[in-house]
Amino acid sequence: MKESEMLRLDFNSLKLLKILGEEKNTKRTGERLFISQPAVSKSLRKLREQFNDQLFLRQKHGLEPTPKCEELLLQLPDVLARLEAIFEQGSSFNPQEYTGEISIHINTVLCYPVMSPLLRMLTQSAPNATINIQNWSHDTELKIKTNQVDLGINFMPLNITKEIIQQHVTPAKFMLCCSAHHPMSQKGSITPEDVGSMPLALMLMPDYHKGDTFAETYLRARNIEPKVLLRTDKIDLCYQAVTDHHCLFPVSHIVRHSTPDDMVLLDIAHFEEGPDFSIGGFYAHRSRHSPYLTWLKELVFDTIKGLS
Repeated sequence: MKESEMLRLDFNSLKLLKILGEEKNTKRTGERLFISQPAVSKSLRKLREQFNDQLFLRQKHGLEPTPKCEELLLQLPDVLARLEAIFEQGSSFNPQEYTGEISIHINTVLCYPVMSPLLRMLTQSAPNATINIQNWSHDTELKIKTNQVDLGINFMPLNITKEIIQQHVTPAKFMLCCSAHHPMSQKGSITPEDVGSMPLALMLMPDYHKGDTFAETYLRARNIEPKVLLRTDKIDLCYQAVTDHHCLFPVSHIVRHSTPDDMVLLDIAHFEEGPDFSIGGFYAHRSRHSPYLTWLKELVFDTIKGLS
């Protein structure tokens, strides 16, 4: 692209290209930008001329990005974030006036207890925003790095790129969930051997899980072979296994606010050399000074601390 053509590009055109890449549909793109479908098509024609590429090809299921467009879409979130940061320098962020999207990815185990109070707080603070809360998955790291996801919530530390900041929010206190009728619920102080004698229900992060869970690693380090009955990314299925099969279900302490009434949480803080994790926030290093991110972190982190 020539320099003269670059000067004709504007922020709104780049934002339209990004949203068109997400929706792959001109009508839905127009609805998100509050413009007409013909206006979207007109802007797309202009972008095609400027980039000398079709950008999108019409297929049965919608618009399909060309290889060049795929490269642009991968870089656009970071480009737009940098441009927004330039205009935000020295300015403040007013969530009441914000009409964009708030995108957050959360570890599956944490998502269940966190998402409802978080949605309540976000909608109160930013009533005109679109809230996008998803499970942490295989592409979350890339999406945080490229500003496609504003904030991630997970156990830390994680072995990820240094372009993402990991910020401690609250200590992660692990407990064991079991049925109120489980033999362990009536026992005073349980041992690792007790845990190894019972079936386990283990939560996994969808499309992300790497190796054994901390429960398996902990038991095997003590020559105790875990009896895993269930591995899943569905917390409701874990609760069913707890009820129907007397499983023990390792969880974070913050689930106590959402645990079914017929279940109890067993304290394992006395376990020798127990897992040392924190619940943390993850965000792009380049966005760390953004007024928007500063507001979002404070709201999300305070919500999580309130569950601790």
